[in-house]
Amino acid sequence: MAAHQLNILDLNDYCLGRILKYLEIEDHVNFGQACTRFREALRDWSYVLYPVFEIKRSEDIKLQLKLFFVVCDVVKKLFLDIGESSLQGGFPVDQFCNHVQSMDSLECFIINEGSGLGRMFKTANPVRDRIIEKTFKALEHLPKLKSISVTCGANSYDASCLIQMKCLQELSLNTKIAAEDLVEICKSNANLRVLWLREVLGELNDIVPHCQNLEEIVFPMFSSHTTYAGLAELPNIKKIVIKSTNSTSPCAKLIELFSAFATQRQITQLQSLILLSSLNFEETTKLIELKFLKELRCSFEDASCIDLLTDLTELEGLYIMLGRSGAGSKECLNVLKSCKKLQRLHINSNLSTDFVDKALAVLRKVRNTEKQKPLQLYSTGVMHLCEEGEEKLVDNAYCSIVNHSEYLRPLPWRLSI
Repeated sequence: MAAHQLNILDLNDYCLGRILKYLEIEDHVNFGQACTRFREALRDWSYVLYPVFEIKRSEDIKLQLKLFFVVCDVVKKLFLDIGESSLQGGFPVDQFCNHVQSMDSLECFIINEGSGLGRMFKTANPVRDRIIEKTFKALEHLPKLKSISVTCGANSYDASCLIQMKCLQELSLNTKIAAEDLVEICKSNANLRVLWLREVLGELNDIVPHCQNLEEIVFPMFSSHTTYAGLAELPNIKKIVIKSTNSTSPCAKLIELFSAFATQRQITQLQSLILLSSLNFEETTKLIELKFLKELRCSFEDASCIDLLTDLTELEGLYIMLGRSGAGSKECLNVLKSCKKLQRLHINSNLSTDFVDKALAVLRKVRNTEKQKPLQLYSTGVMHLCEEGEEKLVDNAYCSIVNHSEYLRPLPWRLSI
């Protein structure tokens, strides 16, 4: 009897899925259209193949849409990029939105309106605006949708679309929004935990009464705003990121915010503070009143500011940006002596060549290796001090050297996907 020849229909779903991982999008579309079993296998593997399903500007957009129509109801994260090339040849708005309405598994939605330059100088496009409007309408009642990120021109979408949402926990708005609209969104989404903002027209403080569960907020400071001190009254806030101060130094509004949190020191939940503008000595003097901080990332105008950080004895993560090469070695050693709970010290300055030796000497005196993991140390150029040689420069029980720092990378303007 002739041996049975194995063909693709004899493979189990696991084997089919492994094959799919090596195929292009066109092959995925053809595979899903071949038969019911292949279609179901494609859907079952879509979590692995497309952890974020992207519909974006490319020559493959028609194939992307075909595949989307097959797997949309099992997609958890959807990225939609609306650019000029996406609209050429027509975008099936109604068909797309009808499928979006069926996305009961969708947890995260990201919409991006082309390039940053295109958003600045874009001409009116009613087709694009209709896609955005109808897409948000289709999202309104999805049961698992918790996160939305919007990168659009100020007039491309209506904030009322977001006001209709009721269960958002994460919201990123890389666009301008009026304070009164933001307040209404916060009222509708009482469980909002993460809020990223590019620009608020009005007073950001107005959202405070309606954000009782907010844990993280990202925003820029503007001189046109009256005050930001009200943010200290957010009962569950754990992390604050200030993208810029856009003001003369010292920044009175920043100092006022530090003072407000210092006043709330007994009840505030704030643990992490990231400042993407450079602090001077006066601002740092106010910053160190926040003795409860566990994580701090900021830039300083002068190394003398670092010496003040010795008061922040609860710090577990410290990420320092310094402009001058070689500056801050002595001050960072003082921080190591005082901040005994530090787990990570990352510095983007070329410290003195003997810094590692001196840091190890300090750590041997203040660190309990039975209870504490080795300090993770990063400094620009520090790896060349720790190359193999006659003498081992790093004691792994006390310190581990890393050759890059994700904590010192620029922050995106929207939530990552």
